[in-house]
Amino acid sequence: KKCHDEICSVVEFNTRSMRFEKMMTTVFEWMGTVFGLLGAALLALNISVSRYGWIAFMAANASLILFSFNVQAWGLLTQQVGFSLTSALGIYRAFLVSGGEK
Repeated sequence: KKCHDEICSVVEFNTRSMRFEKMMTTVFEWMGTVFGLLGAALLALNISVSRYGWIAFMAANASLILFSFNVQAWGLLTQQVGFSLTSALGIYRAFLVSGGEK
């Protein structure tokens, strides 16, 4: 049997939408991973550009907040919100308090 055009369109749209959501969830997860590792490496190196590690951490926090919301990982979401606060403090101290010099 053939389905009605309207029903087929809705099912096809929902299927495409679910694939896109799954793909974006994966993108958020890996962006969080890469930016988190970059931030950690920059801060650990303690070189002239190390302060940019805080910006990388903030990007990681934002990505992982989106990821954790999409997969409904509420503990991880709470942790990332807390880490965003510490990243904001790091950005404040590294760029505003120090006058941008290091």
